Amino acid sequence: MNNAKGDITEADIEKELEEREKVVRKMWDVYTHSASARLPRFWLEAFEAAYEYLSSDVPGVRETAMSEIAKLSMPSLNLDSASAQSKSSSRGIKTSKQANEKKIAAARTTL
Repeated sequence: MNNAKGDITEADIEKELEEREKVVRKMWDVYTHSASARLPRFWLEAFEAAYEYLSSDVPGVRETAMSEIAKLSMPSLNLDSASAQSKSSSRGIKTSKQANEKKIAAARTTL
């Protein structure tokens, strides 16, 4: 919720991110289950770039990829209070891939 000054709070960002993650899941379902549906360019490019992570058998990897796509789908905001992780996500899927590669490596060592 916005504070008295109308500034966006961390809670607002988290709530919006949760909603965006739901949209990502729905769009992923359309992408993977519909041969006739045409998705906007953003979704096609995001899913193509992150396909190996989104189709991973490691749940944490899938969730991280969905979260990163959700962050990328958010409109640009002046977020002075945003965390360093949120700022790094604006660099694109490459950052997500690096983080996911670390998770995959960690998951493999625990298996």
